[in-house]
Parts: sequence; C-alpha cells; structure tokens
Amino acid sequence: MVKVDVRYDFPQGNPNPFDRNFDAHYFVEASGYSNLGHQEAFGMDALTRHVPIGYKGLAVCRRLYMVRRGEIQEDWRPGADRAPDWSAAFAVLGQREIDRFVPDWGRNTKSYWLSKPGQTDGRGGHWDNLRTCLNDALTLSKERSMRMLVVQVVESHNWH
Repeated sequence: MVKVDVRYDFPQGNPNPFDRNFDAHYFVEASGYSNLGHQEAFGMDALTRHVPIGYKGLAVCRRLYMVRRGEIQEDWRPGADRAPDWSAAFAVLGQREIDRFVPDWGRNTKSYWLSKPGQTDGRGGHWDNLRTCLNDALTLSKERSMRMLVVQVVESHNWH
C-alpha cells in the first residue's frame, strides 16, 4: 500500500486515496486527505462534521488516474465510454505535500495540489481538459519521485 498521511479519518476504516484496489473513488482534500468513499459519503453534513472550518479550500474529488514516473498505473474513469463530464475542472494531487518557491509571491509554499508546468503563482493547477491534465501529470510525475492522482473536482468550497 502507498503511504499517505490521512488528516480526516472518514469514511472511517476506508483506505487513503492512493489505494489501488478499493472500489470507491471519492475523497476530500482540504490541506490534507480524507479516506476514500462513495460520493454520498461527502455531503455537507459529513463535511461539516469531519473537516474543521479554517482558512483553507475544500474539494470533493473523484480519482480518475494514478500516475508515476511518466506512466499510468491505474485508470478509474467511470462509465461505458470512460469519459467524465468534460465541462468539469481537473487537477493533479501528489502523494505528499510539495514545497516549492512561488515567483509571483516571492516565497515558498506547500500543497498537495500540483501546478501546471510553467505556472508562476502558488495556486494549484486546474485544467478544463482531461487529456491536457493527464499529459501534464505524466510530465510532472517524471520530475518528482511520488505517485500522483489525476482527479475531477466534483465540488469545491471556501472552508472559512
């Protein structure tokens, strides 16, 4: 099993988002990961109960791919045509926090969210096209020694 620190232990007893064999594909990222679960486990009542309000963003994500060293290790795309909602936002999340210098901010930052290649602000990258997101994830995974998830951001909230 891939080592990942889970900050929010819900749904209780389920594995982390990088578990390759668990048959549920949703999780939360809010400056840390929750366990995997089915989409209905991440309603507003559960989020409020398990993720303390604080100055952070909260995203409910559906994992689509796991990549490492420039290769796809897992493909969890849903449905017969295996294409998620193309109007969605996609992102790349790392197995551990990334510490990087942000030129636009003039300081270091840490995040599980990887930025697009060449991005100079500190925000996590959001792609509007899955193919571009996956290609960038494959490139990023060659540069870093860790697994990465390509996810569809199902919903996001300012968690203040």
